[in-house]
Amino acid sequence: MVNTVKNSFWTKFLFIIYGIFCVLLFSYLLFPYYALKPKFESALSKAIDMDVSISSIKPALPIGWTMVGLNISGEHAMDSLTLKPGILPLFIGEFALGVKITEGKGLLKGSLATTFLKIGNRIDVDLQMKKFELSVIKHFSKKLDELSGIVNGDVDVTYIKKQPERSDGEINLLIDNGQIPLNIPSFPIAAIPFSKFELKAKMDNGLLKISKADLSGNDVSGNMRGDMKMGSSIEASTLNFIISLKLSQTYKAFLGPSGNENVKVVIGGTLSSPRTTVE
Repeated sequence: MVNTVKNSFWTKFLFIIYGIFCVLLFSYLLFPYYALKPKFESALSKAIDMDVSISSIKPALPIGWTMVGLNISGEHAMDSLTLKPGILPLFIGEFALGVKITEGKGLLKGSLATTFLKIGNRIDVDLQMKKFELSVIKHFSKKLDELSGIVNGDVDVTYIKKQPERSDGEINLLIDNGQIPLNIPSFPIAAIPFSKFELKAKMDNGLLKISKADLSGNDVSGNMRGDMKMGSSIEASTLNFIISLKLSQTYKAFLGPSGNENVKVVIGGTLSSPRTTVE
């Protein structure tokens, strides 16, 4: 008799828990997300200082939102953007946001995290890319209009603003069929086209050092070596890069009668104010 009463109690208890779970789940799934659409559009527009519009919003389980059909400054930017706030990181004093971007056949996913009490002092970036089209990034800056390519790889970097010497991480990317903008004043070549670009870099004690940056293509081939020392802000990071290029006869003609097929580009200064010279 006692066991029957106990079983009846636990049965009722489990049904109550199940009922509460169903109410919460269906409330989440059936929420009128169209009402949130203006809020998300306003928040994203302020975050990137550009006009952002969204076709629709739907839930992303277990907790999150998927924005479908994003346009930036009136141009289609991505098929979908999913944001999922992390719950467990809150218990260790961090705010983490899961991110997933789809565009065509490409995918970028990962997480962005920062300290909860001192937002922005420590930034953890963990991203994986699979057939991701780099041209998506150009919508966030006009300086990157010439950037394109299909990228596979990952970025795992931790940046600490108040102690940049403690920053570390790795970058491993393989980019196919694209081009890199040069943005060098008075230089006749606006971008470098390539068939393959492989980049490997490691950051230790705040120094991001390139171990491999090799580029190959029909008109341009070459490599880049050097490092970037992280500063008290990312924009203040100091640059020390040398790019060695070999140009085809067609691209050599762009440089004029005195042009050379071998070109060396030296990049110094800071990330916000780079100094570029061509030798």
